[in-house]
Amino acid sequence: PVLSTKLTAGLRENIAAWRESQAAVKARAQADAEIARKTLDSTTAILKQNDAEFGHYRQMERTAKQYGMNISYQDEFTRLIRQETEQTNLASQAKLKLAAANRQLSIS
Repeated sequence: PVLSTKLTAGLRENIAAWRESQAAVKARAQADAEIARKTLDSTTAILKQNDAEFGHYRQMERTAKQYGMNISYQDEFTRLIRQETEQTNLASQAKLKLAAANRQLSIS
């Protein structure tokens, strides 16, 4: 009886530790998912802003040509394209992290 009591107590401790571990894993996955969602929201907003800015520079370029001025906005276009590439890469990484977090949440 003493041995079975010790074994039962050990099992209970293991179960409690496992539950705590699962709760921690779930909390971490939820936090990761939230961070990924916020990153996606941020990248979407920045890409939208870049599109508007790109269109604005294109319009300014057209207007300048109408008045016979040769103004180049190539530096701005290059900057916007670089930002778009960075944000697209960041969004791709965030999507992968969100998928991993969602998988972890579905398991736990």
